[in-house]
Amino acid sequence: MLIERIDIESFGMLKNLHVTINNRINVFYGSNESGKSMIAAFIKFMLFGYSGEKSPVLSENERKLYTPWDKNKVAGSMIVHFKDRKYKIEREYSDSSVERTRLIDLSTNIVLQNEEEPGEFFFKMSEEVFVKTAFLKQFDTSEIGGEGLADMIQNILFTADEDINSQKTLRRLQDAKDILLFEDKETGVKSGAIFNISKKRDDLKKSLQNSISDQKELIRMEGMIKDLEEKMLTHNAKQNELNDELENYKAYNASQELQKIESARKQAERLKENVKKVIARNSHGDFIPDMNYSRELMDISARVGEKKDKLQGYTEQRNISSAKYGDAVEKNKNFKVIENAGGVDSVGDEYDRLKQSQSIFKLFKFICAALVFVSAAGISALYFLDIYKNIALYGFSALFAVMTALFVFLEKNKRNGIEAFYSSFDFKNETDFAYVLDDYPDTEAQLEILRSDLEECESMVMDAEKEFDGVYSEARELLLKWNRTPESDDKSPEDFIKYAKAASEAAEEIQKARVVCEQNQIKLDAMLEGCDEKELRKLAAAARKPNYDEKQIAKELDFISKASESMREKEGEIGKNIATISAKMPDPVILESQINFLEERIDELTARYNALQLATDTLVLSCNELRNSIAPRLSESAGNLFKLLTGDKYEDFISDKFFGVEITQPKSDGAKRDLTHFSAGTRDAAYLCMRMALLDLLFESEMPPLICDESFSNLDSRRLDNLLKVIASMSKKTQVFIFTCHEREANAFRATDAVVMNMPGDYAN
Repeated sequence: MLIERIDIESFGMLKNLHVTINNRINVFYGSNESGKSMIAAFIKFMLFGYSGEKSPVLSENERKLYTPWDKNKVAGSMIVHFKDRKYKIEREYSDSSVERTRLIDLSTNIVLQNEEEPGEFFFKMSEEVFVKTAFLKQFDTSEIGGEGLADMIQNILFTADEDINSQKTLRRLQDAKDILLFEDKETGVKSGAIFNISKKRDDLKKSLQNSISDQKELIRMEGMIKDLEEKMLTHNAKQNELNDELENYKAYNASQELQKIESARKQAERLKENVKKVIARNSHGDFIPDMNYSRELMDISARVGEKKDKLQGYTEQRNISSAKYGDAVEKNKNFKVIENAGGVDSVGDEYDRLKQSQSIFKLFKFICAALVFVSAAGISALYFLDIYKNIALYGFSALFAVMTALFVFLEKNKRNGIEAFYSSFDFKNETDFAYVLDDYPDTEAQLEILRSDLEECESMVMDAEKEFDGVYSEARELLLKWNRTPESDDKSPEDFIKYAKAASEAAEEIQKARVVCEQNQIKLDAMLEGCDEKELRKLAAAARKPNYDEKQIAKELDFISKASESMREKEGEIGKNIATISAKMPDPVILESQINFLEERIDELTARYNALQLATDTLVLSCNELRNSIAPRLSESAGNLFKLLTGDKYEDFISDKFFGVEITQPKSDGAKRDLTHFSAGTRDAAYLCMRMALLDLLFESEMPPLICDESFSNLDSRRLDNLLKVIASMSKKTQVFIFTCHEREANAFRATDAVVMNMPGDYAN
């Protein structure tokens, strides 16, 4: 198969990418994360779809790994040439529910209806075989081998189709043997045609031996049939009696059912009347209280309480404003008296003059009192110190004492004058008088503010009264629908709350009565559904009290029926036995002839069984030989490539039947060692040769393309040059795709016939 063109609409980081492919070697060269590995993954995706979709690990879940970040869509196509015909592979995965894969024959434009993947259609190999042979994935060059791959390769080589399993052929041969002769190893039970015919032959021999006594057996069985017929007549009579009683039970049950219906019907009428009574007791006219009405009453009562609290708050605020305004008015009257007496300024000046005089006299009083004390102390000191002894000096102290008394009198006189002054304006104390004089300039403005505040409070009270009266009237109207009125005169919301609860209880009582009535009606309707009362009455007319228990009747009928059936079967068996015995009563010559025929048939089937056993043994031997022969052929082919690639450095290259690899190094102890003992470059070279040898072994023509993603980085320059020769040889049999980020490899392939395409310059979106 040859890939002619790749068209990627969206796949991972790649978008709107179109590549025309060379028939031999195609090298994609670019830096890391330029999209090389995604092109390799896209080729596998077009052939086999996604793998690892259920894996939670991102690196193993290809759907999550290659779905673009900016949109949830993977789509593209690939044109391939296969057996002189061109095909187009289309895939589109939009989301978890949209998955479209089409394989189109371009010569006819017919979409092929294949349940298998395109890769399975072209190569007759599964994705597992493809990945372990033709697809060298990045970081996984050595993924090859295993018993599963060995079985698939055996099927391909043995039958040209991996789906046709040689093990299935073995099972078919074994099934054919089991049809002829089978023995269960656990139970020892035998079956099959040979066993059955042998058993029949033995039975005939036994029949031959017993043919003499058959006549006596016929007489005995005829007597048994006569006894059975008499017993069956007795059972039939009893069965008829029980059937009549069972029919009576149907009539009796019909009468009981009618009674239940009538009882339920009367109960329904009583409950309907009860509903009417409950509604009449709790309703007013056409108005029936329900839960909505109760909720309306509760809501309106809350509004009444809210409006009443609001009115009380505004009323209290108005009373406070009114008191403040009254105090201000009273205070303003005193101001008017002062104004009439000459004005606040004149009265204030007079009051200040009197206060100043009082202060002066008070000051002189304290000065004179101090002088009295100082003079008396000084004179006493002069006298007692014998400095100057003259009693006349105490006259100064007396003078100062008189002056102190005088100033005390004058101060008191001024204080009385001040008291008389503010009393003349009807003030009881000097403090209020002084406060009024100081506060006068703001009194008029304050009085105006208090008057405005009082008017605003009055307006708010009036508005609140209107709102309260409106809500209360609305509540009364709502209550009147039920013919109820508030019981108290204080317009309290509790009246409406009480009736709301009463309405709720009434609605509950009505609803309960209705539910009980509806449940009974449902029960009655269920009883009447599919019931023909006319037919029930017709059946009940012939009813009488049963003589037997219904369960006992059914039990006896079942017993008699089974006994009669058993006797009929026994009679039939005896009749068959009589017929059989009569039929097999020919002379022994006929029986011996039948026995001889069966023995010949047994010999014939035994010969066939032996032939099947020989075929099974031969196929098992052939499968084992074929599997064992694969490894030498694969070892030789891969070994030749390996020697060419490594410059004849290693002697032996051996692959076992599961494709494990061992090699022998020259000038060593001659022991074979597996690849884990060698360098990464040697391991990569060995597994690369194994894969190419496997492809060469499995496919003579229409080989799948060889895809190598970063598979040569561990090879040195000499082995890389040798690899070019191997790849060139391989490209004559199939296409080769090389994906590399190493300039060394790109330059090496440029020197050959390979087409080297740079990434991402040539194909970047």
